[in-house]
Amino acid sequence: RFLDIGCGKGVVLREAARYPFVQVDGIELQAELVHTACQNFRILHLSGRVRCIQADAAEFSGYDHYDTFFLFNPFGEEILCRVAEKLAACAQQKPLTVIYHNPRYLHVFERIEGFLILRRLHDPAKDYDTCIFRLGKGLDVTNS
Repeated sequence: RFLDIGCGKGVVLREAARYPFVQVDGIELQAELVHTACQNFRILHLSGRVRCIQADAAEFSGYDHYDTFFLFNPFGEEILCRVAEKLAACAQQKPLTVIYHNPRYLHVFERIEGFLILRRLHDPAKDYDTCIFRLGKGLDVTNS
């Protein structure tokens, strides 16, 4: 189950829908972006496959329904700390995979018990990284 936190107009959700996730959702604070994303999904015939939910990431209570998360540096450190706390709580129940694009505040996640970097990719054209990591106790990286 995939969740794009700060999904904007839904570009990453469109791509995630190409993979065999059971569920592909995004949360976005701005109503106009949610509306645009939903229109895009209708045009692309993805409405039955992808959802965009208007929600405040710091207040969202549904993180426990997902196990794979995507963030494209959607907000500042203060909000990310609140989101990371919620993800850390979920990771106590099951391991989570996080794809953090342009990870300006990676240190927020590095403090969480069970943090493990799986891969770090660099885009030389844009000069930033994408960090893929796991959160959770007792992770078996051989299955990653």
